[in-house]
Amino acid sequence: VTTEVNGYHADMIFSNGGAALNQISFIRDLAGVQGFITTLQSPLLNEHSKGAFLVALQEMTPYNFTLVSQSQTEEAQHLIFESSTKQAKITKEFIVSLKKYELGLVVTVEPLVKDAAVQPRIFIPGPFMSEIVDQEKVSGIIFNERESLKKLAPEATVDVAWASPKIVGVEDRYFIAALVSDKDNFTQRAYFKRNEGNRLTAILEGPKVTEKTTWSMSFYYGPKEAAQLYAVDKRLEGVMDYGWLAPISKFLIFLLTFIYSYIGNYGWAIIILTVLMRVLLLPFVQKGKRNMRRSSELAQKLKHLEIKYKDDQEAYQQARMELYKKYGMSP
Repeated sequence: VTTEVNGYHADMIFSNGGAALNQISFIRDLAGVQGFITTLQSPLLNEHSKGAFLVALQEMTPYNFTLVSQSQTEEAQHLIFESSTKQAKITKEFIVSLKKYELGLVVTVEPLVKDAAVQPRIFIPGPFMSEIVDQEKVSGIIFNERESLKKLAPEATVDVAWASPKIVGVEDRYFIAALVSDKDNFTQRAYFKRNEGNRLTAILEGPKVTEKTTWSMSFYYGPKEAAQLYAVDKRLEGVMDYGWLAPISKFLIFLLTFIYSYIGNYGWAIIILTVLMRVLLLPFVQKGKRNMRRSSELAQKLKHLEIKYKDDQEAYQQARMELYKKYGMSP
């Protein structure tokens, strides 16, 4: 049974199979026409781990959930699922923001066997666009102990685990899915699983518990756009590859986005930005040309002085200094 939710510029489909987010399509402006970009496809029935936010146990994982509540406020939509096996009962609440690309998750695990520890894990499959599969570039992301966001190529994630990372997730060229807040310290370890076709899934391993425990987390699930990333967690801006000219790059991206908001076409927006930058730089270009001409004239006159005073170095030095002074330059 599926439940469709309209989030912030996105359509989401949740399934009672694993109480997982099975599909997400982002509403985008595609060459002036509104369209959808799907970054998470509905998995097959036997591909449980491909659903986002599946909570798995070491054995007897509850899979057949029941949607017990659905409600909406001005800020978010709320879905609550419940399921249980002989080993444990799991309750999951999804909080889908209507204001930004943020998805909250509240997980409650209640062991049902006395003194038997239960250890949950949460699966976060990375965004993947099948339309550009040959050009896809998938990376894991970790906010490491040096307080910086690090990108990990798929081959760098094999047989490696990170202890209690503050941010962990997966990105492709244009979208990102990542844990950004874990205030109840669910994530004891994080590691990655490689699937076929260079796909990557982040796995959050929780603690072993013997009594009912609740954890609250939040995730960024959306496009790699500076303003949107910053609205959820400013640390995520580290996924943007600005290069060493970051301040200039940010300014140009801001201008391009601003122009596009009025024009509605990136081709024209780039042309207008290019013309605008040439106009802004024109005074500096003209000044540079004048300085080049003056330098050329100065060089020619210095050469003339060398010839004129070749037998009188003192007179040459005096005439040389006067010439530099006339042109307002320093030797």
